[in-house]
Amino acid sequence: MKFRRTAPRFQPAVWNVHDSTMAGRERTNNVCEGWNNGFGKLVGHKNPSIWTAIKCIEGDAAMVEADVMRYARGQQSSRQKRKTRTAHQTTLLTLCKQYSPGEKTIRVFLKAIGYSIRL
Repeated sequence: MKFRRTAPRFQPAVWNVHDSTMAGRERTNNVCEGWNNGFGKLVGHKNPSIWTAIKCIEGDAAMVEADVMRYARGQQSSRQKRKTRTAHQTTLLTLCKQYSPGEKTIRVFLKAIGYSIRL
């Protein structure tokens, strides 16, 4: 079996989340996953009738409209962030800030990242 060096299918700029972590933005598409999960709970079962689905879509649209109005007024969203996710984001941000100026070596940095992963 021969291995050839080929260009990566996706360049690091596409999947690298360092800039997102440093800016405090989302690092994954969990927002989409969360909406899908929430909508499934709103519907209540796997195979709804078309009328149930329409009613739930209207209800979701009303919730989104209320969130948009809250945002326009400068209020926070009704959705609360989990404390564990916020703490994990803070840990990653702290580690990245320590690594960038050279306080931590790559070995120590990756070890600390490994310790912070939750399974």
